[in-house]
Amino acid sequence: MRIIKMLTYEIDGDTVTIDDEKKADLNALASRFYSRLGYKAKEGFDFSASEHPQEQMVWTMAIEAYYMHISSGIFD
Repeated sequence: MRIIKMLTYEIDGDTVTIDDEKKADLNALASRFYSRLGYKAKEGFDFSASEHPQEQMVWTMAIEAYYMHISSGIFD
């Protein structure tokens, strides 16, 4: 039996809940944002656990993009 761990984040007063699989997808998106800023992260890097300002910023951007997608379907 697989236990699904759910994680909840608050972005600007909105709550976003994700599972481990979605967290991996959002870390991949954060890594793409990070590379657009001229940085390179190690494969599998967990942006959500970082305390570095730029790494936290791209994680927040990934969560924000996901929130916009699930709340409005803007990317459908």
